[in-house]
Order: sequence, then C-alpha cells, then structure tokens
Amino acid sequence: MNEDDVDELSRSKATIHLKINDFSKLKKQKNFRIYSKQYVVRNFGWFIATKLDEDEIEKFGFFLHCRSIDYGDSNKSIGFPVKVNAKFSVLNRLNPSENLIQSLKYLYNDNNGYGYPSFIEIKKLIDPINGYYNLENDSIAVELAIQRKDNIFPKQLLYISFQTIF
Repeated sequence: MNEDDVDELSRSKATIHLKINDFSKLKKQKNFRIYSKQYVVRNFGWFIATKLDEDEIEKFGFFLHCRSIDYGDSNKSIGFPVKVNAKFSVLNRLNPSENLIQSLKYLYNDNNGYGYPSFIEIKKLIDPINGYYNLENDSIAVELAIQRKDNIFPKQLLYISFQTIF
C-alpha cells in the first residue's frame, strides 16, 4: 500500500521536502516568508513556514505549524493539546552527516506555529563552504521530522520534507 493511500486519520508517516529555488532573489526581500503546502497527518494539518528576516543580522527562521481540521459533522481533528518532538534540518548537499539540525519538544494548545526565528544567519547559510546552499541551482533544501505524541495514538514518527519549486 502506498503511503498516500492511507487515510488521513491513521497515516503515521509523511515524507515531504521543501526546496527553495531562486534563493538569492528571495533574500533581497525584507521579512519574506515562504510556506509549504499543508499536509494532513492523523487528521491534523501540518506545514513548514520559513522566514527571511533582516534586522541587524540577516537570519533564516524555520517553523512548524499545526492546524486542526474540521470536516463537518463528527469528523474533526482530535482535540488539542498535541505534543510533538520535532527535528528541523537544513540539508547539507555535500555531506548529509553535516545537516544543520535543531530539535525541540513542544505542546500545541491551539492552531499556531513554533520554531526557530534565528535558525541560522543567512550569511552562513549561503556560504558555499558550509554546503547548505547550492550555488549552481541557487537553492536550499529543508526537512522536518516530527514525533507526535497524544493520548489516543501511540508515538508516531512523521517525516516531513517539502518539495516546492518557485
């Protein structure tokens, strides 16, 4: 059975990859945000938000958003709170063992996003020596792994990486 054939309530894994193309053009815009497509896992909507911020230091923010979903009638998302362990990664195209990774544990009490407003300085992100920025394709790739815990379902490991082309 294909992962996409599992219904949204019981699906325990999703693999999605977000590739941000034309990154050099995007970083020139102040306070620019990029959102992935929303994916439904265990009847909740999950998506990545990235933010290019320019204060004194340009920085790349990386966030996980959770949304309850109401399908009408009695078919709605399991209620909050939703506890997650998340692993945020900026992928290293030269050496995957050197991906930039930050982990967090968070309890979502409502529809919101949580993460790292200063995940990495943009200067470090685009330095070709670090391996995160693909100069040839002018792109970066990010990935998000979630381990969701709640009272109804056992621990589930959800791998979320997003594929978006600009």
